[in-house]
Amino acid sequence: MRLDVPGATLRYETRGSGPALLMIPGGPTDAHAFDGLAPLLTGTVITYDPRGLGRSTSEPGAITVHQQAEDALAVLDAVTREPADVFAHSGGAITALALVAKHPERLRTAVLLEPPLVELLPEADRMREETAEVVAAYEEGGIAAAGAVFAKQSGLDGPEGPPDPGFMANLDVFFGQMYAPIGEFHADLDAVLAATTRIEVGVGTTSKGEVAHRASVALAAALGRVPVEFPGDHAGFGTDPRASADVLRRLLS
Repeated sequence: MRLDVPGATLRYETRGSGPALLMIPGGPTDAHAFDGLAPLLTGTVITYDPRGLGRSTSEPGAITVHQQAEDALAVLDAVTREPADVFAHSGGAITALALVAKHPERLRTAVLLEPPLVELLPEADRMREETAEVVAAYEEGGIAAAGAVFAKQSGLDGPEGPPDPGFMANLDVFFGQMYAPIGEFHADLDAVLAATTRIEVGVGTTSKGEVAHRASVALAAALGRVPVEFPGDHAGFGTDPRASADVLRRLLS
């Protein structure tokens, strides 16, 4: 389905019926990130391509976290006006945090899997410098240069096998329009703490020591929560969707 929003056209799908679950992928992935997980979940499951990624379009220029939060709200509003749950991954989990802070009445439970909220880390200033290094590498050498710097900093590897044209197009938007705004984002944790939305912070069982894992542990502590383990690494739901679905269903029950 198509949804026009200011500066972009979004594409989204729904499956099932019942209470809504909005799924927000982390950049540079799109709705396909949830191809294995979404069919295993109950209720009205909503997946979408964030602006500029996959089938969705975006005007040139920076894509801010607040824009992405308003996009997520627009997709949710297009499907239901009832409070919904959200499962969000990586940068998408930062989008979900912004959505909780501004529109808590729209969300019952938000499950945030490894949001890389680097402002909570002791080395936050250095991490911001590293964000600038990735952006500079992209501007000078394109996707390959930025990807090499990003992988070294984050400890995350790219997908195996030959490059997928769609994923490469997503990377172009991610490094060129999204990466700096995500790295510079400051979460309104006071608003999140005051929200009626229940927050659960997830971490991968095998991602300990990585930036996103450590930032998620710090976020859980700031919110007075205990991190919930999901199977696998930073995006383990892609390799073990059944076990991940079991954890997610338990958190949303």
